Amino acid sequence: MITIKTIGAWGFEGAVRGMRMPYESFAKSDSFHCDEMDCANCPINKCPDSDVRFVVGEADMTLAKKLIKAGSEHRKFLRMIHVQAEVRAPRYWWTEMDKYKFVEANSSSTMHLITKRELTRDDFSYTPLSCDTVKYAMDEINCKIQLYNQVSDRESRDKVLIAIKQMLPESYNQLRMIDTNYECLLTIYHQRHAHRLSEWKDFCDWLERLPYMQEFLEAMK
Repeated sequence: MITIKTIGAWGFEGAVRGMRMPYESFAKSDSFHCDEMDCANCPINKCPDSDVRFVVGEADMTLAKKLIKAGSEHRKFLRMIHVQAEVRAPRYWWTEMDKYKFVEANSSSTMHLITKRELTRDDFSYTPLSCDTVKYAMDEINCKIQLYNQVSDRESRDKVLIAIKQMLPESYNQLRMIDTNYECLLTIYHQRHAHRLSEWKDFCDWLERLPYMQEFLEAMK
């Protein structure tokens, strides 16, 4: 199971201008700002900290696709388009996500939060094949959480907390805030869209819905 909440996608204006920097072809740029709030038919990005919208024009999109198709050394402008999202996913998925260098993340802390309440099945990702095992682990951890909250001395509590962390299965869902860029996301899509884990399919489905991402992905085919 994975849930994703988009916080923002921005940097399109600077990226487009940077894209035209090598030849200083700024006069050919046809992108523009739009402050109309009802442009439902425009594939535009709403800046997360203002009401200004930046629309990538046809000429700029043509150049963008050409640079994307030319390879990573030519599509540097994609690294200037940033994305932030709040993601809750199992630890086995985060292990694979952590392989990507250009994804920064802040996560909820098991050290500080795992003993605040008993765990429920919603805290885990599982299938019918793993359900019984996950339930057993959850029950065992909840017993340790109860013990943690019953003992008073620091040394005993620390021992129980360490035991809880050691018992957490890979199926435990962790919440993180990620910060990345379009170049990294295109790489992830290329490598993971056909992955056997359903979490990667859901992540790539979300990625496709980001502003202009469909057009950029088409350019890589």
